[in-house]
Parts: sequence; C-alpha cells; structure tokens
Amino acid sequence: EKSVWMQSAQTAILSDLLGIVDDFDRALQAGKQNEQESTAQLLSGFDLIEKSLHKLLSKYGVTPMKDYQTFDPEKHEALMHVDSPEHTSGDIVQVLQKGFMFKDAILRPAKVSVAK
Repeated sequence: EKSVWMQSAQTAILSDLLGIVDDFDRALQAGKQNEQESTAQLLSGFDLIEKSLHKLLSKYGVTPMKDYQTFDPEKHEALMHVDSPEHTSGDIVQVLQKGFMFKDAILRPAKVSVAK
C-alpha cells in the first residue's frame, strides 16, 4: 500500500515535469532550426522555462529562501569567509547557491560567502 502511494505521488510530480521537458525540447529545436536566432529570444525562452519550473516547485510546496542578510547556520552553509569593508562580520556577502524550503522545513540550505 505504501509503495503504491509513493508511485502515485512520483507519477504526479514526474507528469508535471514533462511539460517543462517539452518546453526545453521546443527551445532546443527552434535554436537548431534557426541558428541566427537572437540572444534576446533565447533568453526570453529560458526565462519562461525558469518561471514554469518555479511555478511547479511552488505547486508542491517548494519555495526559494528569501533571507540572505545575516548568516544563520540553520539556513545557510558558509563556503568561504571574505573580507568586505561594506559588510559587518556575519553578514552574507554573496549567495553562491540558493536555498529552498519545503513547506516549513529546509529542503536545501543556501551556500553563501560570509564577511569576516
């Protein structure tokens, strides 16, 4: 019973992902057919795909973290410490990889550089 439920949940998520795979396939096919396509058009296509991905993640309760000011070891992983005259010690200087939340839990901590 548990494995049937898991397969059903996975099928729903994977089925939703197929629409985004189709978007990528169309973008790549259009790029191959028209190699003169402008960078602006390609970027516009990737922007739409990114919005679709974030909409899908949001549908399943996954949202990007928004707090990137002060280092919090519960939410962030410090990959490096840097000198920064514009920041105080413990401030996040740069986000190297976004963090994500699943409902109220951390799905992936953000990877950041922190001021010394």
